[in-house]
Amino acid sequence: MGRRRFVESLAALGVTGTALANASKSALAKSDVDLGNEVPMVRAWKHTNHEEVVENGAKPEREPEYFGVSRDQWVKVQSARDAAEQLRNRLDIPGVQVGVTTVTRGQKPRKAVVVKHQTEEYDWQADFSPGVSAEKLRDALPATVTGVAGRGTEKARAVKGIPVVTKQQQVDFTDDAVSTAASYDYDCNYRPVPAGCAWRTEKGNVCTTGTPVYDEEHDENRLVTASHCFLSYDATDCRQNAGSGDKIGTRDKDKINFDHPPNLFDAAVVDLNSGTDVRRDLADEQCDTYRDPGIAGTMDDDWLHQLEDNGYNVTKQGARTGITSGTVKEVYDTYFEVDTTINGGDSGCPFYKNRTDSFATYTYIGGVLRGADPAQVTKMTEIESRFSVTV
Repeated sequence: MGRRRFVESLAALGVTGTALANASKSALAKSDVDLGNEVPMVRAWKHTNHEEVVENGAKPEREPEYFGVSRDQWVKVQSARDAAEQLRNRLDIPGVQVGVTTVTRGQKPRKAVVVKHQTEEYDWQADFSPGVSAEKLRDALPATVTGVAGRGTEKARAVKGIPVVTKQQQVDFTDDAVSTAASYDYDCNYRPVPAGCAWRTEKGNVCTTGTPVYDEEHDENRLVTASHCFLSYDATDCRQNAGSGDKIGTRDKDKINFDHPPNLFDAAVVDLNSGTDVRRDLADEQCDTYRDPGIAGTMDDDWLHQLEDNGYNVTKQGARTGITSGTVKEVYDTYFEVDTTINGGDSGCPFYKNRTDSFATYTYIGGVLRGADPAQVTKMTEIESRFSVTV
């Protein structure tokens, strides 16, 4: 089957989005998706040259890794995603976020569209609040909306009566809200530099490395972490080891963004010093030790939405609170929320999911920590797209 017929066949099943746009016959053939009874979704973007990436610092080549869901499950989740997108496009209210969550109605869980009114306080810029009060926002919203799974395909299915819920939240990025506790994990020199270890700016504030990435524009390996670690202290350097002047790199002034809602985003790319390299592993507790399995790619939105719907966990590794896991509670356009323990010093840390197939176990990066409670995590797919980097 030629590629055109292959894509047309998937579209006839109702496949849309990244699963269709990046459809790969070879990758789908490797999966255990039953096309007669399931709809293929993208789990992650996985290295096809993992050994070269790990051993030689090669540019990652990736393909989609598929998984299958029943058509009923597909309709439930995809219709809610579509409903959120339709409402997001219709709302003419600055700074309001629209995502997908699960609520209980009549003692049964069901998909819902969540509309969030979030205010934020900062030390380094003007505070933020949406363009309408929380009360007026609630009054302006419909009680329910309709979503279409497979919109624009032969298998399109409309689902009516998807509830719309509102959420009000305040996020504090001021110094007073950050823990000043002196005890930190993964706080020493690692060479090469991995994901999930402590780092400091020249001003002394502690954060966590997110993940190594390959910078497509500069043809070299770099690091991703949270931007507010630099911005909140007007800092440029990335250093390791408490009390040490060991500089490992400098933030790239062209690849650092902190955006308030609705396009919530918080990430920065670190340009490494000459002679400093990365390692696609998570830091272990002793200096220059690392935890398997290796980082092999990036989690896709399809997987995040299925994890949210099923109440499954993702894991994070932060310099302040170590390794903890929690359920994915809400998924928005540029980030997702996780119910887990975080504290000052964890900012920028990786959220990830391990997956084992018949050959090995791999780590896939979902995003890096912005802050708040539940934890708000900037999606890795969004960081890759905005900064032209690849896990």
